Amino acid sequence: MARTYRSKKRTSKQKKPPILKSFALAFSTTVNGLHRAVSKTLGKDFSITLFLIAFLIIATSILHVFNISPLQQIKQYAVDNGYRIKAVTIEGRKELSQKKILSLLNIQANQSIFDLNLEETHAKLIKNPWIHSVILAKRLPNTVFVQIKERTPIARWQNKGRLSVVDSEGVILTTKRMKDFSKFPIVIGKDAPAHVPEIIKELKSSPTLYNRVTALTLVSDRRWNVQIDHKIEIKLPQNNIISAWKHLEKIEKENKVLNNTVVSIDLRLPDRLIIRENNRPPKSKSRKT
Repeated sequence: MARTYRSKKRTSKQKKPPILKSFALAFSTTVNGLHRAVSKTLGKDFSITLFLIAFLIIATSILHVFNISPLQQIKQYAVDNGYRIKAVTIEGRKELSQKKILSLLNIQANQSIFDLNLEETHAKLIKNPWIHSVILAKRLPNTVFVQIKERTPIARWQNKGRLSVVDSEGVILTTKRMKDFSKFPIVIGKDAPAHVPEIIKELKSSPTLYNRVTALTLVSDRRWNVQIDHKIEIKLPQNNIISAWKHLEKIEKENKVLNNTVVSIDLRLPDRLIIRENNRPPKSKSRKT
């Protein structure tokens, strides 16, 4: 999604120092004439760059003669001649609002495009947990381009009774708007976020089963218990998770074991699975195929 933000029109114009009045008109006419001439010869884009270089050299020399700090005068001249930020084009945002991104950019009204420090602005943006990477660019004369790659949420981490959204690298993204992320499974465990990416990848090896996963609990930082359909507990082994998970998928297709009578299924033993049903003693089935 690409959006363009336009800044408010400047309502007041800074007056030139008295010392510049004697040559301001002549100087402006000269450099503008140079700009038009170069534009016809070399093309608009290249002429802008060449014009600015020439302008900086000439302006610095003149202002030095009159013992005036050239930097502020050059900035003001650039603003007065259209080199102020009028628009911000944003691409790639999904979860982050345009308002939030603009607040991170912190662009001021009538700010010269040359005053925007891309390195500092990049550092501010990348601190936001939702932003995985960002590309910033100045598009002369008046536009700032922002391309964002957001992180991808994969689960909700429950810790001390509070939910947080975590991404595919285990990074905590937000604790707000939990209803918007209700489709993602809940993970429980002190260090669960660090292990979530790997277990989610393994469970997705059987998409049919994964779509029924509602919660995961990290047990002793070694293995996982997975909840199916909010009620059936699947005890996974510490190793060879994909093999055990795919075997459960096969048994479910053949026998429909994940039904209303089943409370838990233990997959920790390499040669069999143990099914526990409501008010019935556990029964064991061989895992040999």
